[in-house]
This record gives sequence, C-alpha cells and structure tokens, in this order.
Amino acid sequence: MRKIINNPEHFVDETMEGIIAAYGDRLKLYNGDKRILISNYPTREGKVGIVTAGGSGHLPVFLGYVGSGLLDGCTVGNVFASPSAQKMADTIRACDKGNGVLCLFGNYGGDKMNMEMACEEVELEDDIATRTVLVCDDVASAPKEKADKRRGVAGMIYAFKTQKALNHIRTMGVALSPCVVPEVGVPTFSIDDTITSLCLMGMSRVLKGHEDADTLLLSEALLAGIAKVMEKAGSKPGEKTILDSVVPASEALRDNAGTGSKTAFAAAAAAAKTGSEATADMPAVHGRAAYYGEKSIGLVDGGAEVGRLIFETLAACAVDEVSEQD
Repeated sequence: MRKIINNPEHFVDETMEGIIAAYGDRLKLYNGDKRILISNYPTREGKVGIVTAGGSGHLPVFLGYVGSGLLDGCTVGNVFASPSAQKMADTIRACDKGNGVLCLFGNYGGDKMNMEMACEEVELEDDIATRTVLVCDDVASAPKEKADKRRGVAGMIYAFKTQKALNHIRTMGVALSPCVVPEVGVPTFSIDDTITSLCLMGMSRVLKGHEDADTLLLSEALLAGIAKVMEKAGSKPGEKTILDSVVPASEALRDNAGTGSKTAFAAAAAAAKTGSEATADMPAVHGRAAYYGEKSIGLVDGGAEVGRLIFETLAACAVDEVSEQD
C-alpha cells in the first residue's frame, strides 16, 4: 500500500492541520484541539446540535461532513480507535446551542460505549439533553437475523443529512486488501482504553470510602466494574471476548477470598486460563472479530488471553493479608 505520510505518529494531527489549512474559513478546531472539528458557519441559538465520532483514517467520513446543513461537530480518535469519552463530551458541549444535541454514529463497540459515557457526563454536569442514533447499514458485516450487529458505514451519510435513523438503508462494505495502520506499518487494528475506563468507573463505586481493600472487597469491585462493561457493551461471557476469562476469574477470587490472597488469586488465575482456552470453541460475535464469525472457531480470543495474563501476573505477586493481631 502506497501513501504519502511524514511521520506516522503525526498522521492524525497533520490530517487535522491540513483540513484547517484548506477549509479554515468553514471549519475550526475546538479550542485548538486536534481531535475535535466543528463548523465555522454561523449557527442560530436554539438549533439542535448534530455531532458524530469515530476513528481517524476514514475520510471523507467523519470529518468531511462537518459544515452547513450537515454536522456541527465531529470527534476523531487515532486510526481505527474510538475517540475518548471526554473528547466526545467536549464536542457535545461545543455544539450545544441551548436545545440539546443529537449524536449520530456507527455501530462500533468503542464508539457506542464512549458516546454513552459522554452523554451521561454532559447531562449530569452541564444539563445538556442528548439523543443518540445508531447507524447499522452494512449487510456484509452480519446476517439479517443479527442486523443489530451490523456496522455503520456509507449509510451514515444519509443519517447526517436527514438527522434520523433510516432503517431501510442498506449498504455493502468490501475491500480489496487489508488496511495498514500508519504507526504500526502492518495490517492490524488499534485497541483503545474504553473497557478499562468503564471497568474503573464501576470499581470506583465499590471502593469509594475504603482506604484499604481486602481480597473480598477487591473481587466485589472487579465484578462491579465488569458489570458496567457488560451493561454498556451489551456483551456477556460466552461470546469470545475478554469477559470469558475475567468473569470466571473474578468470581473465583470472590469465592476463595477467605482462603488468603495467594490461594484466592491462584484460583482466579486458573479460572482465567480455563475461560480463555474455552474461547477456542466459540464463534466471535462482538467487535471486529465478529466479521470472522464461525471462521474464528479454533482460535483463542486475544482479549481473553490478556485477561488470563493479568490474573496470572496478579497471582504471582499476591501475598496474604496480615491481620492487626499479626
């Protein structure tokens, strides 16, 4: 694949700089942020703001549709990576003219979770009303009986213009070769920190007010964090994801909390290993791996392996709690 790129690490920043250099009379960066592009056209007070968000590297989507009669703003992440919830929230704030903001975006796990978090944040902190429209038009990414799993691709353009869900729009995404993420240099995908952020949000609610956490409290916090991820992602164990290792591991940690940290974390690591290995028999149904479906059977899920490694590392570092009497 041939492309004109200076330093791959600067790809997104330079893309944004180029757009502003070419169309600075129509577009602008929000407070100089090279991840938030907003319309520079005059906008009347009381207009409902319209925003979208997604990974970089898909021009003209998403950046190319910010302007008069289309989007008021757009948040972009790194190539193939969702923007952060904080950047999305800032975009919503920038495009609010007093009558709320409509968030239109494609059916991608990271974008869905981060946009939901962003909407919750602005509604709680800024009293900005939000509504979301999820676009799922690509028939190539999932069969009819799993239409809710379909990606949002070219059909998003019609949603940007009409500002509503178009349930009858169907498109087909095709590719002649795999894409190459500039910073990596080989065909691959990027991973963002969405799952970690969601998990920490759930854990913090359990750990709040505690200066120290014993094994039982930590297991309860982990399970609360995982529940937050499942709630926002719409996923559960048995679907070939990281959940297949971290859920049984956290449950084993809770069930063995009374045996001492070393024994409890050893049990958790064993459960994570069993859960990860079991994903080899599962078809992928979530994320980009879902595009492979039944073809993924026979392969252990990468996310589940990450969960296994995390718990094995924790088990190697665990020491039993020392009581005040000791």
